[in-house]
Amino acid sequence: MDRPTQVGDFQIVYRFSIPGLKMLSETRLLLVNHNNEERSLLKNTLTDSGLSNIVEAHNGNIAVELLNHHIFDIIITDIEIDQLDAWRLTRLVRSGALLTTADTPVVIVSNTFSERIAEATTKEFEANFFLSLDQYQKLPELLLENFVQRKTPPRKTRILVIEDYDETIAIVRRVLHGRFEIDSANNGVEGLAAWKKHRHDIVLLDLVLPEMCGEKVLEEIVRINPNQSVIMMTAYSSAQKAGALILKGAVDFLSKPFRADQLRHVCNIAAHREDYIVSNQQFVERQKQLTEEKERAQVTLESIGEGVITTDALGYIDYLNPIAEKLTGWSTQEAHNKPLSDIFQTFHECSKVPAANPLEKCLRESRFVEGSSNILLRNRFAHELIIEHSAAPIKDRYQKVAGAVMVFRDSTEARQMQRQLTYHASHDTLTGLSNREVFEKSLRSAIEDAIEDTSDIEKNHALCHLNLNKFKLINDSCGHAAGDKLLKALAELIANQVRGASDTIARLGGDEFGILLRQCPEDAAIRIAENICEAIQNYLFTWENNIYQVGVSIGIASINKQSRDLLDAFSSAETACHVARERGGSCVHVYRADDAELVQRRDEMRIITQLVTAEKENRFELYCQEIQPIQEITKTGYEILIRMRDEDNQIVAPGQFLGAAERYNMMRQIDRWVLRNSIHTFANHPMLFDDISHFSINLSALSLTDDSCYDFIAAQFDETGISPELICFEITETAAIGNFVRAGGFISAIRDLGCKFALDDFGSGMSSFAYLKKLPVDYLKIDGMFVKGVLEDPIDYEMVRSINEIGQVLNLQTIAEFVENPEILHVIREIGVDFAQGYEIAKPKPLSSLIQQVSSHSGTALNGAP
Repeated sequence: MDRPTQVGDFQIVYRFSIPGLKMLSETRLLLVNHNNEERSLLKNTLTDSGLSNIVEAHNGNIAVELLNHHIFDIIITDIEIDQLDAWRLTRLVRSGALLTTADTPVVIVSNTFSERIAEATTKEFEANFFLSLDQYQKLPELLLENFVQRKTPPRKTRILVIEDYDETIAIVRRVLHGRFEIDSANNGVEGLAAWKKHRHDIVLLDLVLPEMCGEKVLEEIVRINPNQSVIMMTAYSSAQKAGALILKGAVDFLSKPFRADQLRHVCNIAAHREDYIVSNQQFVERQKQLTEEKERAQVTLESIGEGVITTDALGYIDYLNPIAEKLTGWSTQEAHNKPLSDIFQTFHECSKVPAANPLEKCLRESRFVEGSSNILLRNRFAHELIIEHSAAPIKDRYQKVAGAVMVFRDSTEARQMQRQLTYHASHDTLTGLSNREVFEKSLRSAIEDAIEDTSDIEKNHALCHLNLNKFKLINDSCGHAAGDKLLKALAELIANQVRGASDTIARLGGDEFGILLRQCPEDAAIRIAENICEAIQNYLFTWENNIYQVGVSIGIASINKQSRDLLDAFSSAETACHVARERGGSCVHVYRADDAELVQRRDEMRIITQLVTAEKENRFELYCQEIQPIQEITKTGYEILIRMRDEDNQIVAPGQFLGAAERYNMMRQIDRWVLRNSIHTFANHPMLFDDISHFSINLSALSLTDDSCYDFIAAQFDETGISPELICFEITETAAIGNFVRAGGFISAIRDLGCKFALDDFGSGMSSFAYLKKLPVDYLKIDGMFVKGVLEDPIDYEMVRSINEIGQVLNLQTIAEFVENPEILHVIREIGVDFAQGYEIAKPKPLSSLIQQVSSHSGTALNGAP
């Protein structure tokens, strides 16, 4: 027969293959235990072992009632069973007064400080076995071995009588047979052998014996077991001899002839002697363990960083650990037996109203209770601390509340730090204004408020974006300390111009600020913004005896039902701020949806966002356009161009994004992307230079003034091994003239690497001729504005001719841009221009297409391998 038992996630199947298990499964058992958890533990152990016919009783009265009306095969009981105990219950069973038979086995399973005392008492009261609760797993085996396969009566104390007179042995049997199990031997050798085999509880040993005297037997027994109870008997007694035998290990002495009551009394004492000795040892060991546990607990309580207070069941104080003494100002001796409320007074942090103590609720409801937050402890010296506290009940083995323990900690410093962290998390550390995260949260709330408003009067809020003028100049020239001081002063000045707590001011980053004006019409917002402009314009900043004046540009965007979202609001205000800045600064501009200038700026800002995304997602592509020689047969050159793919994978022409990139300072990143990807592509396809003289790469004015640009270019050549002589860099005339000194130095340094330079859009500036001879360039690219007009406009014709002649005088090669038809090509060839570039020569195409074309013509692999 199989019996499945679920243990956690596993199912254990018990198979009744051991003889007796089937009988065990049919055994009727009474389980008596006051503790629900212990009773459940024992029941589950028995059930899992195949014993399923179990009746439970949680106290002695119920157990007696059950035993009086039902017959049970086995009784398992705790010592303390409420209103009764195991000893009296056993004697009641043994009396035969109940329906359950007097010989029903009784097993006591309990926690105890001394197992030996429990075992001895079990024996005295005629219970069958005692088992310590921590050995509960052995219970099924004990039941099977002792009560199922055979019934075991309560064990009697065993006595060995070693006596050569049979009459004496007969007297002992007659007097002690009801209480003791008696064996005998007629000489010392046989008696010692019998004791060694059975280890009797008591030995009645005659002093005078044949073959081996009683004194020698005593010495050998005590040598083997010093705790053995040996009672000496002799007809020739003397005080001196009795004392000598006691000193040798005997526990008592009987003089022959002895009375029955004397024999019975001496044997009863001897029966418990070893129990007393072992019990005393167990008590000593238990006392030692308890002392060590107490010392460990004491050390632990004194070492932890939290206050601990323990009380009795009525809430009177038992103990305070050192931290609790320090925090409350009371010592354990002073606080002992005082009500907790006398030394532990708590109040709500804000209202200072007395707060309920969790320990009182814990004792009342017998459960863990956590104290309220924001609680102040006012100690003995009226000093207030912010605390966190909780209380838990202390329960005895019967789950009755014996007291409670409260644990608390001083959270004053942590709370202050938390407040500081919260403040810093929501405020700009320099100016003390709200930070961008908090500002965005407030702005988002205002937008939702305006959109969802259902009142008759429309709610209007205003968003102001502020950008300081000349701040960067002061910060760079005077240092960051001056910049920080200026920002703090201006933040305070701005805060003084708004209406109060209803308005939110934030530092958005760098020299940018934001103001959210709640419930503010547009005209009122303009007045506030103009007041801020005027106040900042009138503010004179002094640093190291120098006086500086700054200004501010402010853009305003209305927040109303038509507002869309946070990004749209920010974008509108920022765009208006850019317009105000471009108009000279220190002015206010209001966003209007139909403002053409604002629309252009917003489009540019949208393009900038697309550029940033395209760079991250690698959606730029390299294009190229042929530069053809038209005077003599030489190799063709190509100009590298850039295109962008939008989110729909459509090509965006450079004219749609390069202007915005220049305006918003993104050309440096674009230049580097083109440089890196171009040169690495050339390195992977060296066959391109079989029929191509060089590739031209454009550099913006920002790259010309970037001190790290030279190192970046040099690094690309070092990484790829491409010869610098194959690369020509193009810079516009306006960029070169606008940064003449730095441009000249940069060009010279790059040419020293071996690269060539072309001056692009030449002729657009009237001062070009004066600077030309000072710029070390190799090519002049004639501005396409003149080239397109050579057929109809004599001035354009003369400009192209003049630029070409000057280039020839300076030994420079000239390139005509925008050659769009055969007629223009014919004219510029007659003028003597060296190269032509435009739709007549070739339209721009992907660089990958040129690589494919060259690869197919040269018969090489697409990757450029020779």
